[in-house]
Amino acid sequence: MIRKLRRRFVAISMSLLFVVLLLAGGSLLYTTYRQQRSDTLTALRMALENGGGSQKVPIGKPQSEDGGRASPRFGSAVFVVTVDSTGAITDSKIENVEISDETLAAVTAAALDSGDSAGTIASPALRWQKKTTADGAVLAFADRSSESAAVSSLLLKLAAVLCGALAAFFGICELLARLALRPVEAAWEQQRQFVADASHELKTPLTVILANASIMARHSAETVASQNQWLDGIAQEGGRMKKLIDDLLFLAKSDAARAPVVLSRVDFSDAVWSSALSFESVAFERGIALETQIEPGLAVRGDEARLKRLADTLVDNACKYAGGEKRVVVALNGAAGEAVLAVTNTGTEIPPGDLPHIFERFYRADESRTQGTGGYGLGLSIAAAIAAEHRGAIRAESAGGKTTFTVTLPLDRAEGRRAPAQQ
Repeated sequence: MIRKLRRRFVAISMSLLFVVLLLAGGSLLYTTYRQQRSDTLTALRMALENGGGSQKVPIGKPQSEDGGRASPRFGSAVFVVTVDSTGAITDSKIENVEISDETLAAVTAAALDSGDSAGTIASPALRWQKKTTADGAVLAFADRSSESAAVSSLLLKLAAVLCGALAAFFGICELLARLALRPVEAAWEQQRQFVADASHELKTPLTVILANASIMARHSAETVASQNQWLDGIAQEGGRMKKLIDDLLFLAKSDAARAPVVLSRVDFSDAVWSSALSFESVAFERGIALETQIEPGLAVRGDEARLKRLADTLVDNACKYAGGEKRVVVALNGAAGEAVLAVTNTGTEIPPGDLPHIFERFYRADESRTQGTGGYGLGLSIAAAIAAEHRGAIRAESAGGKTTFTVTLPLDRAEGRRAPAQQ
């Protein structure tokens, strides 16, 4: 699909360039023709006024640059003919023009027979104008081969420029298409991987549910109480599936911008404090020392439920991976117009190669760090999505036996800071 998209991009770009160059070249050709025609008509008017001609150039015969008769380039030649009321030629100024008497009589008769005051003759290629006098008329003729020669010469040059420009632009367009579509290609690969990972994660609980249901079907004569083990397994895996689907739905809505954030003033200090408080029992059961360093009264604009979920995700993640000293520190303070939430846990460090990927969906670090933690690898992706929705940022650092996730959100200073509420 990416290859077809790249080809379409190149084809559309080349077509647009071709049309633009064609219009520009056509306009230039037309302008050149109009200018040549205007010059010829000016020469005719001057000849009628002055009754004279110009340089000696063979009419209707090609002349080369060196005086030969090879190239189809013509000079500009003007001659004047005077006729009486019957149409007979009474005078002509053709001393500077090579033209036979038969040709002269033929072009004069053709001009008079047309009944117009100006016009063109196909062979030889002449443009003429007529001025009526008391005794007859005066006709001025000009060779218009130079007009077509100038246009033809320009046309050849434009064709060469067009071919060269299209060839050069094709290479440039192909390169730009590859560069422009790299993010699309990466997103496409991520989407394919996302679908594959989601299918894999859904397969495990479905397999357990189907297996438990099959066991219960084979012992249909037994009481419900005797099969509580299988029912509990179905309920547990069903709950895991529901959580996974809810997480997937949240990320899908975030990607499609279908779940807009309802902006309101939120006491972020209260939200973080509430999140830390809800995990105290979890930390106690796991023997983890949970410390809080929360600056009160820090307010941001956003969705309170989502901000609470952001804090819950980071604290839950820290408790899951707390090892060594089994210590988790939740710190929140204001700095440079931002609320900075830092959640730190001791334990196994995240390998440097994993740090750039930990916010990707379904990504989990090495087995030694994730073993027995459960989850689907979506929590940090959701945290990153919530931070982005609130015009914030999230980053991770892991060194010295500690891992820290830091979230920065712009402070809402509309009403200032509240008085300290918790210590």
